Amino acid sequence: MGLVGLVSRTGKPLVFVRESEEAWTRAWNVMNANKDVRKPLVDTKSILAIPIFSPGEHVSMVVYADSEELEFWKPTGDSSPLSVLLKAIEGFVSSCDDMVARKVISFETSAFDGLNAKVTKTDQKILSDYQRKGLLDLEESVRAPLLTSKNYLHRDCVLNERTPEPLELIQEAQVANRPRRSSSV
Repeated sequence: MGLVGLVSRTGKPLVFVRESEEAWTRAWNVMNANKDVRKPLVDTKSILAIPIFSPGEHVSMVVYADSEELEFWKPTGDSSPLSVLLKAIEGFVSSCDDMVARKVISFETSAFDGLNAKVTKTDQKILSDYQRKGLLDLEESVRAPLLTSKNYLHRDCVLNERTPEPLELIQEAQVANRPRRSSSV
């Protein structure tokens, strides 16, 4: 399952810090990270996974990032890397919703509405066991409603036939109506 799987199932934004090799290795074993799960590179010291929700509290996407710095994803204020990343995710979700509303993109299948975020007993045990060993639950730091899309975001995104934006139409009209210079012979 790995960290992305854990976040997909629980709906919790998480950071996992490599405080010790023993805890790090044990965590990957407990999360059943098998050959199908990509493990972070050896130099990775902290990893982050943040869910993006679709309507109905379903996790439709997970943003993953890692760092070679132990404290990189620590929530330390508005200009911290975590805060900047959260603003970028918020902008991505807002842009997707806007492009769907303007019919620039569409999501071709309605068969996937995301994973129902629910913390199982097994997940709760993993979360509580590792809370003291490098796992940081960001739920209080992340304002979840800002990471919720109005649409069911997923990989079957299709770019529709592009229509010009209003600003492009205005610029084209300005160019067409610009007085032409006359040349003198």
